[in-house]
Amino acid sequence: MFGAPDFAKAQPMSLPVKETSSTLLCVSSLDRYASLDDARRNPTSSGRFTINRLNASMLNGHFTSLALTELRLHWTYPNVSLRFGTASIILETSEGNTAENVESYPLMLDEGFYTPAELAATLQAVATMAVPSLDLACAYDASMCRFNFSCDPTAGLYFRFLPDPAAFTNGVPYQVATPGMQGRQLFDMMNLTITQLAPGEALYYHEVYSGVPPMRWTEYVDITCRQLTANQLMADSSTQARVKTMLARIYLDESLSSADASGGMVNGTRQFVIQRLFNQPKRIRWNPQQPLAGNLQFEMYDDAGRCLADFQGFDTNFDMTNAYQPQPPAESEFNFTLLVSEE
Repeated sequence: MFGAPDFAKAQPMSLPVKETSSTLLCVSSLDRYASLDDARRNPTSSGRFTINRLNASMLNGHFTSLALTELRLHWTYPNVSLRFGTASIILETSEGNTAENVESYPLMLDEGFYTPAELAATLQAVATMAVPSLDLACAYDASMCRFNFSCDPTAGLYFRFLPDPAAFTNGVPYQVATPGMQGRQLFDMMNLTITQLAPGEALYYHEVYSGVPPMRWTEYVDITCRQLTANQLMADSSTQARVKTMLARIYLDESLSSADASGGMVNGTRQFVIQRLFNQPKRIRWNPQQPLAGNLQFEMYDDAGRCLADFQGFDTNFDMTNAYQPQPPAESEFNFTLLVSEE
């Protein structure tokens, strides 16, 4: 007869388990420079740059995915700028509330960061210089979160605002290469509208109100690198007409104090820093038999599909004769960390 099994002598069955390994790929836009001296002497745009590692791969190993886990972006582009098409607006006056002896006045603002209240005060000063007889009053109503414009009704003039058709060609050597890719103007940043009315109805007014102003020329930036997303089988998609496969879309929002928010402050009316931690990051597929090449090109795009590098060197800087003088702008630098994993 067989005896009872001796469980104490039984050996547990086990399978070898290989731990998933990972490593970091850390990227800084400032690494496009060979040295600090190179950055001082040859400033270039962070909107498009290439990092080269001569005769070497960036990463070797049998990894299968990459994921963006952390990003930091220092936003330094002003919201009112000739190079972004947001420094001008058209003021039209009429001797009646329809089109009677219409006069058109392009209003140009200096480049800078503007809160709604600062923008209203500047517009009033510029409009008064252009059309003193209109006596235009501009104010930002913080309780309603809108711009209020009014003129002296006894002056015999009515007014309206329009987008500037020359906003992207105001003597600046920059043209949007692809038609239809022009971004917001100052008119749009203030959330003004062009009301299409029947013939004979009012087109010009004594009072004009805006909607809630977004106060910035882009809502987000897309960061791309074709070398890192080359093995991605499923392409990214978007409701935007022009879609790019990207590392990340960074919405230009951070928490603001209630006092700032009530004053119409949004990110972009001052320079600011964004830090993002991605708890559920996009995982980018990688071929484990393929090393990561030593040349990586990064690009940043705005919400109109324009690469930010195309604006490089076009600050609003005029000399005493009002001649345009190109000047390298302060660049928005970024850093991010990719988690590279073997699964």
